[in-house]
This record gives sequence, C-alpha cells and structure tokens, in this order.
Amino acid sequence: SFPTRRSSDLELTTQELKDIEKVNHTKVIATYKKWFYLKNVQAIDLALAVAISRKEKMQPLWVIMIAASGSGKSELLRPFADETQPSTTEIMSKITPNTFLSGVSKTKIPHTDFGETLEGNPKLFLTFDFAQFVKLDSEQKGQIWAQMRDLYDGFLERKAFDVNKKIENLKVNWLICSTPIVDSELLVHQELGTRELIYRFDSKEVEKKDLMKTIWENSDKHEEMRKELKQITRAFIEKKESEGFKKIEICPETRMELENLALMIATLRAATESDNYTGELTNFVYEEMPTRVLLQMKDLFISLKNLDENYSDEKALEILKKIALSSIHPIRLQILLELMKFDRLTTTELQKRLSIAWKTVLTQLYTAKQLGLVDFMETDDPEEGQVRAWKKKTWYLTKHAVVEYVRGWNIKS
Repeated sequence: SFPTRRSSDLELTTQELKDIEKVNHTKVIATYKKWFYLKNVQAIDLALAVAISRKEKMQPLWVIMIAASGSGKSELLRPFADETQPSTTEIMSKITPNTFLSGVSKTKIPHTDFGETLEGNPKLFLTFDFAQFVKLDSEQKGQIWAQMRDLYDGFLERKAFDVNKKIENLKVNWLICSTPIVDSELLVHQELGTRELIYRFDSKEVEKKDLMKTIWENSDKHEEMRKELKQITRAFIEKKESEGFKKIEICPETRMELENLALMIATLRAATESDNYTGELTNFVYEEMPTRVLLQMKDLFISLKNLDENYSDEKALEILKKIALSSIHPIRLQILLELMKFDRLTTTELQKRLSIAWKTVLTQLYTAKQLGLVDFMETDDPEEGQVRAWKKKTWYLTKHAVVEYVRGWNIKS
C-alpha cells in the first residue's frame, strides 16, 4: 500500500532534482520511501524497469498490477506520466474499440489516427484503473482484446468505409493498475494470449493501523508529493533512456532459473474449458509454449539490472518469482501446495481446506491431471457430502518438473 509519509532525513535538495546526472536509483527509492508506506520496493522497481526499457530493442513489457481498492497503486504510476512530452507516455484512462483505430473519416478520406502516431515511436502506456474495462459488453471486450493482441505484436489493422489500414513498427510498454475485479473476467491470459505479466500486491504486508495513521497525518501533502515524485521519476527515466542499456551477461544458473520460471508460468496458467454445472472438463488442456514468457522474463531481468550497476541477480529474480506466482492460476497453485503439505487428499478434503466451490476444485484437479502434475486413486466409495454419486478420488502429486521446482521454493499455502 502507498499512503503518504513524511521523513525529513530523506529530503532531496532542489539542485539534486534539477541535476539529472545526480539522480540515481538510490535517490528515486529514497523519495518514494519518503512519501509512501512501503514494506518493500519491488513494485517501484518493476514499474521503473518497464519504463526505462521503452526504447530498447526487446519484447514489449505489459504488467498488470493488481491490488485492493484504496491501496494507492494508481499514485505509484502517476509520476511516470510526462504531460510535457506526449510522444513518450500516454495515459489510457478509458479503452474502447475505437481507442487505437480512431480517425477514419466518414467521407472516406483517411485521417491520421491514434495508431499512426505510434508508428516508429515507442511509448509507455499508463492505465490507472483497468476495472472500467469490466463494465463493457462482451462484444466490445472481444474487439479490444483482439486489438491489444495485435498491438503487442507490433501492428494494428482494420477496414472501415472501404479504407484498409495496417500500421506496423509499433512498440508499446504498458503499466496497468486494477482491483481484483479483473479476476472476474475470463483469465486475462486466455484473451491476451500470454502477452501480459501480473504483479499482485500482498495485503498481508500492510499494518492497517499504521496505514491509517500515515494517511491521516499527510492528507494535505498530495500536491507536494506528486510534484516531487514526478520530478525525480521523470529525471531518472530520461537519464536511463539517454544512456541506453548496458550489456548484461546472464550466467548459466540465472538462465536456468529464468527457464524454470517460464515453464512454471506456461504450465500453471494453461487455459481450460469446463462444464458450468459439473465442473468436468469439456476439452483437452492445451499448455502454452514457454517461449514468449521466457523472452519476457529475460528482458525484464535485464531491465531490472539496468536500474543500478549494483542491482543483484537475486534481487531481480525475487521480483520475477513474485510475478510468476501472481501470473499463474491461484487455485491450481494452492492445490499443489496442499498436496505437498498432506501428501494425499480427497477432492472433498481439498475443497474444505481451500473453502472453494467443489466443482471449481474438481475442474482444477482434472486440469492438473491433464498437465501431468497430479494423479489419483479411485474407490467405489461415494465422495463425502455430494448429491451426485461421485466415486471417491484420492489425489497425489507426480514427479513433474514444475511440481519439483515449486516444491523447492518452500512456498507457504
């Protein structure tokens, strides 16, 4: 969470703010710590890494930051907007089917549209509240998802009034804030096709009394806070963009860790289709190839390392691990963790431990089985507490590489 907080020992002088050469990662973090209630600075480093990689020849980085309402996540992103240079950042406050493809004249004379302004001009998009997207109807959402897939892949196209348009050579990095309501949609990766990464803020890290105290004491300092944060954030980004990225050598151990993370994400967020009534699968589970997400992990790792010459591999990997845990299916992960803890559990035992609908648990168990993560033993005894005559299944983990990798993390369920 990010309420404002005063700290006199972290003040930056006016000269330091004006002198771009003196702005560094340490001073940026100090300024955020001055104003925000922070248990860790991972979210800030993540946002900075996405911002400074805008002009680099690497994969577009799209990160959805999910946190509870009132946590201050949008305040985190506001300093990244540069209204004085609209060619570098764009605030995407409302997204509609016409957002990217507006500008075709009803007189059939093509006008310059928003998409054309992106051609050959890498941009950072900022969305402070993605929840507004949830309110759109399914047809509008379908059109937007399709356009976003194309945009990530570097082009936009449409046909309107017999005018064909295809705009290429596009690169957009995107930082998006949302409340958990976005989870009520079909899993985002099913629609974007594994183009996004997710970072979830941990509400357990927040001491609510301290949170309320700092908000109360600093409620009249928002303008001062926003001005100072914008000055130092924009100065840091401009400095890094002018310097360009330094070459980062990735050691074999780190490369293996990145490959394992990519495989974990690809497996544990695989899309599935199920019957709404029984929870049984209605199709095979198709696991995505980990190629795109591996490149995203690699490029984000390099971007994090470029924040500071002393930025450690371990620090960068901790952020990537948090992204991995945030991007995969949470119930699927919890099932693995419960089976690691208790070795063997029936469907009903898992349902009681997770406090999730029985058919939802069943869907994820069948999905995990198709992915080769779990297996079961079945008896003729009926499943406890079920009206339908389900045979009792006792589930256990396999030796799948992803299972063993997750086991090595010692994650607490």
